[in-house]
Amino acid sequence: MPKPPLLVLLTAVAAPATAVETARAEPALGVIEARVAGGLTTGGGHGQAAWRASPTYVGAYARAAIQASPWTWLRGGVVLELGDRAAVGGALGVQILVDGWSVGGGGVALVAPYTLYGAAGALQRRVTIGGTHVAPGAELLVFADGDDLPGGTVVAQLLVSVGIEIDAW
Repeated sequence: MPKPPLLVLLTAVAAPATAVETARAEPALGVIEARVAGGLTTGGGHGQAAWRASPTYVGAYARAAIQASPWTWLRGGVVLELGDRAAVGGALGVQILVDGWSVGGGGVALVAPYTLYGAAGALQRRVTIGGTHVAPGAELLVFADGDDLPGGTVVAQLLVSVGIEIDAW
């Protein structure tokens, strides 16, 4: 039995529209991100483990997809430390996205005017609002080396962060 012309027309219009929506639902291959974070710091000075306010961090990052299942990006960027003194550095690592949750890890370094080297980990929830993604989360930074640390000490920072992500390509 032949299909009614209206059904054929609706199928012809709906099939490409569904494919476009599916394609848009996939994460972008490249993402540009701005992020701000602040929280608590412990360690570093005279072996004391008191918690105090951490510096504020502002970063600009770019991500490029390296795997599609699960979505995995190589992520790098510039980091500014702000507060009673300022520093500039960078971060490089990987970020994985599964069901709107993002987990990432890598290295972080402050390189001027003093040095701190360490590791970073993050857990974020990616929420899409319009064409922009908002990603609130929690981060842990652990600095274990650098000329700004007294010998044999480690600085740990527990941060709350929020980022704005824009699909670039």
